[in-house]
Amino acid sequence: MLGTLASLSACAVGPDFERPHPQAPAGYVAADPVRETVSVPAAGGGEQVLLYGHGPPAAWWRLFDSAALDGLVAQAVSQNLDLAAARARLRRTEALLRADTGLRYPMIGIEGDASRQRPLAAGSASGGSAGGGGASGSGAPGGGSGSSAYNVYTASGVVSYNLDLFGREDRLIEAQAARTQQQRFEVQAAYLSLIGNVVSTTLAGAALRAEIALRQDLIAAQDRRLRFIDVQVAEGYVARADLVTARADLAAVRAPLPVLAQRLAENEHRLALLVGRAPGGWAPPPVRFEDLELPRRLPVTLPSILVRQRPDILAAESALHAASAEIGVATADLYPQITLTASFGVGGVDLPNLPASLDPIWTLGAGLAAPIFQGGRLRALRDAAVMAFEAALAEYRQTVLDAFVEVADALRAIEHDARALRAQHEAVEAAQESLDLAEFRFEAGVVDYVDVLIARQQYQEASIAYVNALGRRYQDTAALFAALGGAVPQEAAALHTAALRSAPPTSWSTVR
Repeated sequence: MLGTLASLSACAVGPDFERPHPQAPAGYVAADPVRETVSVPAAGGGEQVLLYGHGPPAAWWRLFDSAALDGLVAQAVSQNLDLAAARARLRRTEALLRADTGLRYPMIGIEGDASRQRPLAAGSASGGSAGGGGASGSGAPGGGSGSSAYNVYTASGVVSYNLDLFGREDRLIEAQAARTQQQRFEVQAAYLSLIGNVVSTTLAGAALRAEIALRQDLIAAQDRRLRFIDVQVAEGYVARADLVTARADLAAVRAPLPVLAQRLAENEHRLALLVGRAPGGWAPPPVRFEDLELPRRLPVTLPSILVRQRPDILAAESALHAASAEIGVATADLYPQITLTASFGVGGVDLPNLPASLDPIWTLGAGLAAPIFQGGRLRALRDAAVMAFEAALAEYRQTVLDAFVEVADALRAIEHDARALRAQHEAVEAAQESLDLAEFRFEAGVVDYVDVLIARQQYQEASIAYVNALGRRYQDTAALFAALGGAVPQEAAALHTAALRSAPPTSWSTVR
């Protein structure tokens, strides 16, 4: 009977979710996309070829060919606390889904009761149970007026089933399943975001180390020049003012070093946070540009495929699905709810001879709850669910646009970074030649040290700008891979599974 009634409840009110089909542009940028960047005859200056229509590899960071970077990513995936929290939220939503799925089945239980009763005496206006409260009775076996108290024992099995004629419970389960899927994609997005942050932070640290090393080389060269000028002043070949100027120039080069050291320390602390370690007990490996290889072949996913594979877009789509199902829940609340119950059991009154005195007891029942007037509350709640769906739809579309913009920015950055690196390389070569000439002329006594100072400042600025341009090129390359999304790397998925299996169930005493 319950199976037949369940088949009648197959209809679910509210909209059936249809997966959105956003209009994906043919390309990420309006102008013709770059196919190949310019090259620079220096380390990290090779041309980069963009391969449109190909997805990035799962372990894309390995294209930088750095064992230290690979190790940092592995540590972050296994130990990052934000990722652990995301995994726990996923397990929670999975448990809630299992709980909601139980609504589809009849609820079966057992009930038992023991009570002591005594009938009221004839003509008495008061009376009651003689011991631990129970349901009062109007008579007893063999009892009449003035009968003594007796015990009643009952035991029964109870089955109840919500006849979900309008699909409220189905929509509840659908909404929770969508939220579970959303959390699953958010975990995947957390993986990719974490990996992108680790790579970007590591590359930023490499740029800071390169600038610090460059300034230290400049300081060493300038210190040697200062000693040479000191000798010339002592011998009377140059004025003391040139020595003072050289010292001031050396101090100006040294001044940014503490600031750079602080930024590098913050960078290392950031990496410690990403790998789930305290800065006082862990230090990252000092990755330098010399330890890295610039990826030369850059696969670029097509826009129509990007919207079906970026985890943040898929998470927003799942949130939209959940909002659609919530409309069905709010709509079903406008209609009656029917509950069926059935029980069968036995009861008796004579404990010593209880098996012989048992009598069968059964009940069948149906309950109906229908809203008549609630001041427009239920319809207002349905309107609110519709508006929540509209908001989720707008957020989904915004997420898609954000993804397109991120990829477009990264593509343009790849192109412009290569041009900027070439220009800075040319500037460094020109500044180096100008500095060599100025120092030669100064040693020959043709020019003052001010001319050397000007040429040196130009060379320093050009060299630092080149290092910064090189750092931007590496970081924007990583940003392109991160913007393209993709599948969770196999090793990350393996670590995720291992973390789930090894995580012991938290006891309530531990929580308290």
